[in-house]
Amino acid sequence: MSARKREILALTLPADPALACLTGLVSTHFFRQNGIGAAAARRGARSVVKRFRVLLRAAARSSRQAHTLVLLLETRASFLEVIGRAGGGRRTSLARIDRQGSSRGMTRPA
Repeated sequence: MSARKREILALTLPADPALACLTGLVSTHFFRQNGIGAAAARRGARSVVKRFRVLLRAAARSSRQAHTLVLLLETRASFLEVIGRAGGGRRTSLARIDRQGSSRGMTRPA
């Protein structure tokens, strides 16, 4: 496999709990398009949805006017990562999958 440069796709969403399922669909498609097997992609997407709901609850409790969430989908040479960010807050790793062991290479976020 040739080393690809880092690519980032950003998806900005309103803090609406009904959109948690959308993050799962987007994540599954992202993992599959980058060579991850179907089972590992589904596991990664479930992890994204579960952790994204936590960000949604935090955004709903926030006193800020703008309740926006950002989903960052990053490709790197050795892994794929989905990161969530509530408004201007800190980044939270939602799922990370190693490319080498793509059939079972999901790792827990740090």
